[in-house]
Amino acid sequence: MKTTQNLSLTRKIPLKRFFIGTLYLLPCVLLSAALSACSSSAPETIIDPLEGVYIVIFDKNGGETEANPPSKTVEPHMSTIDALPEAPTREGYKFLGWNTAADGSGSVFTANMLVRENLTVYAQWGQPSEEGLHMAISPSTATLTPIRDGAYGEHSATFRVVVSGFDNIDGATRARLNIDLISGLSFEVASNPEETTETSQTFYMTVEYDGQTAFPESFATFNLSLTNISGYNAESRSIRMNIIDGQATSRAIPLNQANILAFNRYANTAAGLTRHYRLTENISLAEPAQPTGSNWTAIGTNNAPFVGSFNGENHELLRLRIRASGNDYQGLFGYIGQGATLENIRLTEANVNGGNRVGGLVGFNYGTVQNCYATGSVTATFNDVGGLVGWNSGTVQNSYATGSVSGGGRNVGGLVGGNGGTVQNSYATGSVTGSGTTAFSSVGGLVGVNYGTVQNSYATGSVNGSNYVGGLVGWNNSRGTVQNSYATGSVSGGSYYVGGLVGNNQSGTVQNSYATGSVSANSHVGGLVGANSDTVQNSYATGSVSGNSHVGGLVGGTSGTVQNSYATGSVSGSNYVGGLVGGSSGTVRNSLALNPRVSGTTDVGRVAGINNGNGTLTNNHAFDGMQNSAGSTSWGNIGLNNLGGANISAGLLRRSEGFPAAFLSTPWTYVEGRLPGLLGQTVDMPAHIPQ
Repeated sequence: MKTTQNLSLTRKIPLKRFFIGTLYLLPCVLLSAALSACSSSAPETIIDPLEGVYIVIFDKNGGETEANPPSKTVEPHMSTIDALPEAPTREGYKFLGWNTAADGSGSVFTANMLVRENLTVYAQWGQPSEEGLHMAISPSTATLTPIRDGAYGEHSATFRVVVSGFDNIDGATRARLNIDLISGLSFEVASNPEETTETSQTFYMTVEYDGQTAFPESFATFNLSLTNISGYNAESRSIRMNIIDGQATSRAIPLNQANILAFNRYANTAAGLTRHYRLTENISLAEPAQPTGSNWTAIGTNNAPFVGSFNGENHELLRLRIRASGNDYQGLFGYIGQGATLENIRLTEANVNGGNRVGGLVGFNYGTVQNCYATGSVTATFNDVGGLVGWNSGTVQNSYATGSVSGGGRNVGGLVGGNGGTVQNSYATGSVTGSGTTAFSSVGGLVGVNYGTVQNSYATGSVNGSNYVGGLVGWNNSRGTVQNSYATGSVSGGSYYVGGLVGNNQSGTVQNSYATGSVSANSHVGGLVGANSDTVQNSYATGSVSGNSHVGGLVGGTSGTVQNSYATGSVSGSNYVGGLVGGSSGTVRNSLALNPRVSGTTDVGRVAGINNGNGTLTNNHAFDGMQNSAGSTSWGNIGLNNLGGANISAGLLRRSEGFPAAFLSTPWTYVEGRLPGLLGQTVDMPAHIPQ
């Protein structure tokens, strides 16, 4: 049954009026005889047009769904309907529009057509277009990451979708864009009327990533389809989006010049501290507006450490500026926790200033730092400052620092301020200065204080401090190990425990290592180690040594063991001065004093200046051309187990039989005519030992 049959409709009849004086009279009133006939034969009810409305009925004409709404009214003050209804649908047909005749032979009805009577219009149907509707999408894809920072965000992307192929678009035939929902993504779609034409419709679709959901395959594909397109064939399209969630190293978030500062802020959020990142290009940070300003906030704190990873992929990060002398945990990263990794980072021309635990790359490392370097300068007001790492409780390997380092307190190192983990295959070349004057200042060319392992590493910069000062390590403490390493820079200390390699070796081990720089301080000064209470072995020193008390070419003072080692530099002091050891209460054995000159006032010896308590001297030799304070080669206490050691001539020193057997095997490398060396090398015969 048609809609018109369901509605009680009254067609309005225009009424003619005659003017008589001030009265309007109906024609039927003029003829009383005709009044009865007029009223009884009128087929329609008469309605005053000033009070009635016209109704337009939209007949679906074979369609399966009704128009929405199925009818519209035209108010007395209007002459058209406000808009066409939503079109009906019919399977296998497309909607063409409305017509005043069911077979389409009438007039086309549009929203602009004048309505002067009640009207029924009929849906018109046609066969679908063979070409159908086409969707053009731009861009074709996008990459989303969790990074969002104010106006900047990589968490969302907007697509423009143009649907074309319509015969004619009006309010009743506009398509709707449907999207398959995907967990972790939200969608917002809006049609843009300003870009819609008679044959095309434009949508803008925004996709937003929640930043939390994992996408293990690093992409998501969602489908687009069209509805409200009765009678049209329409293609479906899919968009594959790259979604880099940063939740695994294989899905590291890409960083570049455009997003580096947004990353800096995002990385300090709860989510950002757990993510993985990688540099995709060289980065240049802008100089701060103020000379004392910063252009970076250190990532991670002791309360909220960074536990993800950062791979620089061997790109440079230029001009890091952090000036925060009152703040702890400063560097590109402030604090990285267990499991975190920083690798392949080239930090150049950095200038970092902080309070405690300050490094060019990281203030505190509990994870792994590898294949990284830093150039520039690093300064700490207080303790634990290093050119690369302020404090290390993890691993630092295959890395280096070349900038100057200075600290006002304890534990100052060219690479690492304090080490409780492992430092290996690394080096530092910058000058290191510790201005702290308290006990245990611990200043080292590579590491300030070491409680862990330092191996296969070296330092070449000059080192200056008060006490516990070493060319490689200031203080090797609590079973710390220094091995297969060396230092070549000059070392000076204002007080005590100063060595060319290690300032104080306390309860630790120094082995297979050497130092070549000059050393000077007041007390307990050694070409290799200032003071030793544990083990020094298979090591040597070639630099000159000067001081006041307990001055030795190899070790200033020892209560531990010194063995299979030698020294070749000149030594000068006041008391307790020795070519190998200044003062000993421990064990010195199988070692060589090959110095050109050893001079002092009191307790001066070729091998040791003094041997106290239960100390032992065993199987030691001294160059027979060594001069004393008077310039003489005449010495007392000669003998293998005495302060002067047994004589060894220049000729024997050029042959293998001149050395104890330990110097002719691993870890030593020996070639006749040269001195035994370490780390695969031999040592030039000193000029003071003639051919």
